[in-house]
Amino acid sequence: MLNLNQSLTDIEKQRTLYRILLNRSRYKRELQKAEWQRAATLLPLSQKKHQRVNTNKIFVQECEGTQRAFESARENVMAPQLTVENIMGWHTQMLKGIAPHAVGQFRHGRAYWLMSTMLFANWEKIPYLMDNLVDSINKQHIPALYWKERPDRQFQNVSHNPLVTAIEANYNLVAIHPFQDGNKRTARLVASWVLGRQGYVPLCIYDNMTYIDCIEAYTNTRKPHAFYGFLLDQMHQSYEDAIKEAKSMEKVIVPGTRNGARVKCTKGMAR
Repeated sequence: MLNLNQSLTDIEKQRTLYRILLNRSRYKRELQKAEWQRAATLLPLSQKKHQRVNTNKIFVQECEGTQRAFESARENVMAPQLTVENIMGWHTQMLKGIAPHAVGQFRHGRAYWLMSTMLFANWEKIPYLMDNLVDSINKQHIPALYWKERPDRQFQNVSHNPLVTAIEANYNLVAIHPFQDGNKRTARLVASWVLGRQGYVPLCIYDNMTYIDCIEAYTNTRKPHAFYGFLLDQMHQSYEDAIKEAKSMEKVIVPGTRNGARVKCTKGMAR
């Protein structure tokens, strides 16, 4: 059972520790860049069910495009606001090498997932829905689609929390399904932008199949608990990896150690 407040509190503790490590590090810029590279690297890998993908030319193009898009988003986190043009530009960077027919425009026609009962937005409403979503993101408050139908007290006071905004941005973009292809990866990138703007590490998804199952459960049951629980767990793991990497790059003082003792770590990237 999801304990939303406890999950948010745990992630805030991780965030505090990581920011201490980051501010004391001589490699702050390298670490911040590595956070986004990790999220970008995991995204194409999560789409693959087979082995030997590293020799596939299309897969290489997909990885390169995803890295460019995430780097562009990282550089854009301090922009005054998000725009629909930003999202379409990131989508184009990710897919122009592997699906050029799907970039530069919203989809025209019905969308569906194979072996799924999930229904997506009417394509004629996409421009309006995207404008509304971007406006909500810029206001740091996205009305959750189903909370009013099935109210839960633990959601009532957290609607402006950046983690909640990122989760709902992710879900709403997938539910709108504005593009012919690449909607899930674009949703993760937008969620990472929302988080980066508020000083969080990007969202890494380590289990793509569970991610899809939880999106469908959110839609079909009108209950957000499984989706929130999963993404918060993924955020927790994202911070664990970021903290591990920060500790591995140089000597750092870890809060809570006896007399502020230094922890000797191996300099270099941890993976």
